[in-house]
Amino acid sequence: MISGRMGRQRWWLITVALWSVATVLLLSVAALLALSESGNESVLVFIIALIVLAPFVLVPAYVVWLLINIRRWHDLGQSGWWNLVLVIPGGALVGLLVLGFVAGHEGTNSFGPPIVGRRTSPVPDRSRVMPIRQGKGRPFGRALR
Repeated sequence: MISGRMGRQRWWLITVALWSVATVLLLSVAALLALSESGNESVLVFIIALIVLAPFVLVPAYVVWLLINIRRWHDLGQSGWWNLVLVIPGGALVGLLVLGFVAGHEGTNSFGPPIVGRRTSPVPDRSRVMPIRQGKGRPFGRALR
């Protein structure tokens, strides 16, 4: 899970999905526990449930997110130890901006080949790519068979 590289788009999708699911799960369970109580104690039960359940939901989500971040750091050509920047208060914002917005290395780095499309493969050699014939009646090139 932590070997290889991960592009920005996939990192954003997984990050948003992971934290959304964790938040919805935590709030849903706390709300269900609060609704089981009647009267004025329901708000107190909701808050206590959030405090008690938070480690069981947020810690596993955070561990998975750190593992995903390692692959993103690899795409940037850095070691996964750069995750430690996310622990520093000022460095957390800078680290998240780098992970989310800086493009990875175009070529192969020490962590593997670049990400092309949905699969990981080397960038094709331009001299070996067949040119697309364009002309009258074919504005977008030759149809693939």
